[in-house]
Amino acid sequence: MPGGYFGEGKRLSKKLGKWTKKDTEKTFDYEALSDEQKKSAALLISFFRYYPDLWYDVIRSSNAKYKLELPQRLMLRVWARYRNTYITGGRGLTKTYTLQLSKDHDGIFFPGEKIRYVAPSQKQSAKLASDAFKT
Repeated sequence: MPGGYFGEGKRLSKKLGKWTKKDTEKTFDYEALSDEQKKSAALLISFFRYYPDLWYDVIRSSNAKYKLELPQRLMLRVWARYRNTYITGGRGLTKTYTLQLSKDHDGIFFPGEKIRYVAPSQKQSAKLASDAFKT
C-alpha cells in the first residue's frame, strides 16, 4: 500500500478504527484577502512559475525515494521559461518523467495547454511535430 492514506498500517488503523475518506473540496474566499496578501500570493506564484524545480522541492515528501537532479531541474526550468525548445538526451535521463512533472506544473501555474513532444531522436520528434502540425 502506498504511503499517505488514512488507515494505512496497524498503527493508524488502530487509531482510526477503519478507513476514512479525506474531504477534498474546500472553499476559499479570495475577496476576503487584503491587498498585501494578494501581492504576496502573486509574488509567490510568479517565483514558482520561474523556478518549478524549487516548487517540487517544497512539496516533496520527507520520505520520498526520488529527487530531482541537475538535468531534470534544467529541463523543468527551460520548459517553464521558453515556448519552443528542443532537448535531447540518452536513455535513463527521465525525459518522460520530467515532461509529466512539467505538465503538472503548467496545469497549476499557467492557464491553457502547452504541447511538447518527447522522442528518442530528432528524426522521430520531427515526424511527430509535423504530423501534429498538419492535423
